[in-house]
Amino acid sequence: MKKTNFEKACAKLGIAPTLPGVDGLAEADAKSILADYQLSKIADATGKRTKNFSDGKLKYTAWLVWSPASGCFVLDDTACTITGTDLGARLWFTDEPTARKFFTENADMVNDLHQGE
Repeated sequence: MKKTNFEKACAKLGIAPTLPGVDGLAEADAKSILADYQLSKIADATGKRTKNFSDGKLKYTAWLVWSPASGCFVLDDTACTITGTDLGARLWFTDEPTARKFFTENADMVNDLHQGE
């Protein structure tokens, strides 16, 4: 059986692929919380996720746009910043190819993340 990106990431990080409890939450909220957790672990496992915006180095993320034709968010472009970010830009990486690959490979979870919003 093929492992998911989340399971591979957990193995690389040396943690169990256990999801947080979401019993009793609305389905959209539960999907959003689970997607957030899974995406966070997958991003950490790249080894190129960054949370430090005070080091003066460039950071990259993918920007998403709503596609009415497909009924979901799709990758629009990647962008970089040195310090500040716009609200909603949560997952930043040290290089553009990693940001693009991350969002392309995990598009379903990225869309689940936004279901509860």
